[in-house]
Amino acid sequence: MLTLTQTFLSTAFIIGIGTFVLITCGAFIGYSVGNQKPQPPEAQKRLPWALFLLVGVWFGVAIATSTAGLISLQLVLPFFSFPVVIGWLLSYSEPVKKLIKGIPTHWLILVQSYRMAGGIFIFPYLTAGVLTRGFAINAGIGDVLTGVFALGVGWAVFKYGARMRWLFYSWTAFGILDLVLAMMSAGVFGFAAKGVAPNFPITAIPLFYGPPFGILIHIITLRNFNLRYSEDAQEKTAVNHQPSNAVS
Repeated sequence: MLTLTQTFLSTAFIIGIGTFVLITCGAFIGYSVGNQKPQPPEAQKRLPWALFLLVGVWFGVAIATSTAGLISLQLVLPFFSFPVVIGWLLSYSEPVKKLIKGIPTHWLILVQSYRMAGGIFIFPYLTAGVLTRGFAINAGIGDVLTGVFALGVGWAVFKYGARMRWLFYSWTAFGILDLVLAMMSAGVFGFAAKGVAPNFPITAIPLFYGPPFGILIHIITLRNFNLRYSEDAQEKTAVNHQPSNAVS
């Protein structure tokens, strides 16, 4: 079991990571809305903040549910599936598409560095005997690698743009696969070690941080990359093929 100090520090750490992610997403939204030209109507300006509020409510409900000890597989599935599916569908609507495109791609990649916090599965939770070894090792190492790679991939995309397409797609596939394997590991090996009841704050991770939010950010980043680089390339091609109006 965790010591009192470990419990306090891990709780502060997990809540702090979630707060950091929310503040960062809010900053991204503010940047994108502020740089849209022409500026959208007031009604459309409120839409991004409504979406941000929904994510904040999702985070709050996840923390409250974890605190109340209501965690179960039946509860995790809707927490995972609904936000991912709804976010993916919304990313094709015109206002949300403009919002996503307005965020620099490397920002969205770099925010995934929060996944390095997955090392908490191994220390202190695995070493204290709270989590199963099969789950903690698979989920912890994969998350840490995804977060570390995010730093290099973010820099490469910032520096070289679409030329790093292969690297970006490979990292995206790795990051999503890691989250899927983490869920599968929990199903195969179990989440909590035998004789240990999973409780707050570690149970908040599968309700928000891990599979659901991580996959959703990967989807949004993928949409952003394709919108910024594919559409920009098409616009440049169209401009280059316009007939010259030079006076002879």
